[in-house]
Amino acid sequence: MVHIDDVPYRKPFAEMTDADRVYPGDGDIPLDDHFQVLAEIGYEGPVSLELFSNDLWSQDPYQVAKIGFDKCRRWFNWQS
Repeated sequence: MVHIDDVPYRKPFAEMTDADRVYPGDGDIPLDDHFQVLAEIGYEGPVSLELFSNDLWSQDPYQVAKIGFDKCRRWFNWQS
């Protein structure tokens, strides 16, 4: 399973916690490169959106999931 999230690089990695995670594409992790490697190796398994921010957890779960899904779509060839 591949987990997807993002994080802004505002502090050293050693000081980052799960709560620093943001929606994919809203931080500084080079996710385009990450998904390029997955495509190159032929990965077709599950992908899990991981958001551990208390701010996001306090919001409507449906809206958080919908926003997360919409932000992740660019890395997948999903048919709508």
